[in-house]
Amino acid sequence: MPKDKRITIPCKAYVKKYIEARYGGPLRITNHSLTGIFIYAVIEKNYYPKKERKQFNQSFVNQYYNDEISFIVSEFTFENIGFDVSYVKAVAINRFLEQQLEEHLFQYCDAYVLGGRQRKDAINDFAAKYNIDLEIDISFDSLKQTEYRLRRKREQSPIPLTHSERAILV
Repeated sequence: MPKDKRITIPCKAYVKKYIEARYGGPLRITNHSLTGIFIYAVIEKNYYPKKERKQFNQSFVNQYYNDEISFIVSEFTFENIGFDVSYVKAVAINRFLEQQLEEHLFQYCDAYVLGGRQRKDAINDFAAKYNIDLEIDISFDSLKQTEYRLRRKREQSPIPLTHSERAILV
């Protein structure tokens, strides 16, 4: 019977909480989801097993990341596709997961506003729904600024979404 393997990389605590609350934890990687496809694209086989790969730079990890996130891959993936996540690729995975959170936050807030409610309520509800502590993990103002930046970027895009298109996305 095939065994699953675990890949662990450093990440931000609020991103980990969001991913685990939304998808369950640890996250099982398959090629049936956008997240899985992306992670499959960045993990790689270590063709030089005797040559030790440098561990993540601890000062970098401590400066930007305050937690770890785990992924489960099948033994087939581990043996044939890869099992090595470089320093640069760990940063890419983190940014990808953070962008998923930002996009979902934007859609969540947009749905609240369409329903006649305020964005600050949406941000507080989003944080509560995904177990994000607004005093420890990330500040309310940071989430508010993240949503604001994405909203401004969308408003300046060449083809803005209509309200009905935004509602469909949520």
